[in-house]
Amino acid sequence: MFVAVLFWLLTLDLFFLTLLDKQDLVPFLGGERWLATNLAHDVAAAVLYLPAIGIMIHKTGRNSFCTLEQYKHSCPYKVYLTAAVFACLCCLVYLLSVIYGAYRKCRGERTVI
Repeated sequence: MFVAVLFWLLTLDLFFLTLLDKQDLVPFLGGERWLATNLAHDVAAAVLYLPAIGIMIHKTGRNSFCTLEQYKHSCPYKVYLTAAVFACLCCLVYLLSVIYGAYRKCRGERTVI
């Protein structure tokens, strides 16, 4: 959950800085290095989502017994399964962003937009 919240907030910050065209105000990371900064952010997000996905899959497997009709207590199986699926989707989006950013960086572009 820490990874999801942290990168959600960082992604919002990067988005609004880019949207308002204020990336030049960020010391050491802005200006001509803004595309590389976004690329590094996306790589870090994708790499840190992988262990989170592993943990969610492990917890989903550990709670798979409670989907039986005879089990009468509250069952967190669906919650963990949903979290694992959405973590995988987020990781996939970050990986696609890494591929697209690396492609643009290789072409010599320096801006995000």
